[in-house]
Amino acid sequence: MIELLSGVDLFLPSRQDVVAILPGEPLEGLSKLRALAPGVTLIAIKCAAEGVIAHVAGATEWVRIPAVQVTLVDATGAGDAFSGGVLAGFVAKDDPIEALLYGVVSASFCVEGRDFAGLVAATGEKASDHVAPLRQLVEFQPM
Repeated sequence: MIELLSGVDLFLPSRQDVVAILPGEPLEGLSKLRALAPGVTLIAIKCAAEGVIAHVAGATEWVRIPAVQVTLVDATGAGDAFSGGVLAGFVAKDDPIEALLYGVVSASFCVEGRDFAGLVAATGEKASDHVAPLRQLVEFQPM
């Protein structure tokens, strides 16, 4: 499975996926994934309510972005909403960190309702309201 990573730009596994592929802690898995797939532009491990940890190709630091604090109604689909938000953010901004912010915000909208209710209620204005303070919470740590 790891050999398939050479053909992708973004790899967005969940914590459970990483533990299944490379047993250990998510940050340890992130380091191992980066070593195995140096050409992948962005590797981001979805850590549910803890947010995301990620590494951008060529960077000497990894990044942690916390989840947006919202009232959880239903977590179903949050990982998919995160991935869709990252893809949309990457296309819109061509910046991996901004893409991660889009993903975290998309996941927050998803968990605020059942089915598609949280996502349907999302607006560009609401997204901007979430992204701005979230930017201040991005942490960079040496690899």
